[in-house]
Amino acid sequence: MKSLIIAPATAILAAIIPGPALAGCANYTDGSLDTPPPEATICFRRVCEKTTVEFDCANIHGSQKGYANGWRVYVDADRKPAVVHVFRPVLVPKPDLGKITCQGDCFTLPQ
Repeated sequence: MKSLIIAPATAILAAIIPGPALAGCANYTDGSLDTPPPEATICFRRVCEKTTVEFDCANIHGSQKGYANGWRVYVDADRKPAVVHVFRPVLVPKPDLGKITCQGDCFTLPQ
């Protein structure tokens, strides 16, 4: 059996060169989970919609959460949020982010 020898230069390069970040995602629409999708009620501009979570992901670059009714919440690594609706041309402006309310399995926007 051969032994594994790692040259010092290889060890240094491996320590400083970033590798791929692992993502943690839950996808409730592809059948890979044994649990039903969590429910939420999202309200914006006095219109409330009951919905379910489609996906919920987080990694070193930020987090994303998507709902079956089209709402998507993105928060990048710099804690900058973006809230969009994929079925309607809605990009929620930053001053209006505080007007979104949610009950159930909800997203958290940075302050």
